Amino acid sequence: FYSALRRLRMNPENRTHKRQCWQAWCDGVPDQYVNKQVRSMLGSRSLSTQIAGVIIAGFHRESYNVFDKDVFNILVNMVNRKTNIRLLARILDEFSFCEDLHDDMWPSFSWIVEHSSPLARYSFVLATLGHDSPVVEECLLKLMKDKVINVRDWATFSVGTINNMDSGAIRNALIENADDSDEGVRHEAICGMARLKMPEVSAFIIREIENYTESNLIYESMAVFPRAEYYEVLKPLMDDKCGSDRGNGKICKCCLAKRDAWKAVNDLMKASGQSDAASTRTGE
Repeated sequence: FYSALRRLRMNPENRTHKRQCWQAWCDGVPDQYVNKQVRSMLGSRSLSTQIAGVIIAGFHRESYNVFDKDVFNILVNMVNRKTNIRLLARILDEFSFCEDLHDDMWPSFSWIVEHSSPLARYSFVLATLGHDSPVVEECLLKLMKDKVINVRDWATFSVGTINNMDSGAIRNALIENADDSDEGVRHEAICGMARLKMPEVSAFIIREIENYTESNLIYESMAVFPRAEYYEVLKPLMDDKCGSDRGNGKICKCCLAKRDAWKAVNDLMKASGQSDAASTRTGE
């Protein structure tokens, strides 16, 4: 473990070093020894050593779903001290789906939403994954309008797909992002609208299909919230295969999602008595 740890300190972003250190710990290094090392590393003056300490702290959380209590308090204090951007981003990454984070902690993190670094704002979005509170919602609503596409995209994904959020402000923000200039942001917003069963989503989905969009998110949205108006749009597409289909017999995610959408819409039509016998095929 010590040998792997030394290599990780030298290059904390190296995936091989992370895996070796993780495996060494899993092979029987006592937790108390690991956490003692982490506390020492987090107090180092070396940035790479601090980042390595955060990574190893994440090992504990991956195994037990929670951080070591003392280590977690150190990490929270480091965030509140407005630490180095790279270190801040790494800590926030480890906070995704973190059971240690409680609603009353988010107000002290909200300053990151206004941070000048896109990396900090993006990492804040990652930290919100799996968390739902009024402060988190307010922050994500701001980040859904961020000038950086990647931040907007992930904030929309966090709101629409991961976190179970629903309010008038959320719905309005999803509608607004469904008209975003970036295709990825639009599709995440559409997916979120479909999950909330918003009738307005139909027009956005049909628009994307008519613009020859091949996206598994669009087809997944159709399957999640099937509507009768999708039938005529989907039917002529069922014999088409998108360019990412491979010749080895495997089907791409996009075409699999299209099949699911076709089946969901077809089942809806049958249940309402609007589908004829010829519509029983499922695109197979």
